[in-house]
Amino acid sequence: MRNLRPAMEIIGEEMASIARDTFESQGRRGGGSWTALSKKRLHEKEREKIDLRILYGETHRLYVSLADIGSPENVLVIKGGPNEWAVALGTKVPYAGVHQRGAPSRNIPIRTLYKSVPGDVLRFERIIRQYFWDAYATEVLGMGSIPIRAPRGHFSD
Repeated sequence: MRNLRPAMEIIGEEMASIARDTFESQGRRGGGSWTALSKKRLHEKEREKIDLRILYGETHRLYVSLADIGSPENVLVIKGGPNEWAVALGTKVPYAGVHQRGAPSRNIPIRTLYKSVPGDVLRFERIIRQYFWDAYATEVLGMGSIPIRAPRGHFSD
């Protein structure tokens, strides 16, 4: 019960899913949208046959680095001990920060790369509750030999 790493790994995957949703909705996840590209930039992307969606570019490098756990530039940090655990999702892509924070002097607006909504925390809590239930049920009810799992979605309230 002291090793929450498996639950934190599931939460990391959920965080990558949130990043995917943020990109695929062009920032609309959680309200609002990313600032639209200028007509000039859209024309350039069209001419160069580059994906017209915001922050995808030619290679989808930034998207992949946040959306695909284990990709070369993805960063998933899981830290913890007996009483405290944390998970963080990040990227090694050097230009990610300028888009996250914006750069008015370079005419780059803020485009939040990961948009969390209140339901996300509830989802993470359910993952942890499920993990504890499965561990408890296996150890106590199954006496450690037969894995017992609560039905998926059991903690969906």
